[in-house]
Amino acid sequence: MMMAKISKMALLLLAWLTIAANPLFRDRWICDKTWLRLTTARYPNLENVGVIDVMALAKTLGARAGPFDATANVHGLYHKKFKHKCPYDTDEDSTKRRTVNYFYQDSKGISIE
Repeated sequence: MMMAKISKMALLLLAWLTIAANPLFRDRWICDKTWLRLTTARYPNLENVGVIDVMALAKTLGARAGPFDATANVHGLYHKKFKHKCPYDTDEDSTKRRTVNYFYQDSKGISIE
């Protein structure tokens, strides 16, 4: 039997969809590092398909995000990015900044289309 190969982005999206289906993670802005931690904690073997980092996550979710218009955004996923200190940087003296992506999944629900 021949199995179809699924891309890393598709696997990452499927993993994210199952987590985002939980009402605890909807209707709030969540940064890329938090989504990454949730995803890799829930699916630790996901890293076997390649490098899973904030860049891969931002690319995958950013491609699915829609415009800031509830009627035109069919997936209910919104994306915004800012350059600032990483929320997970614990060094108070650090001035290192990075692009931090924020994603908002509205309560319309999740569709796997």
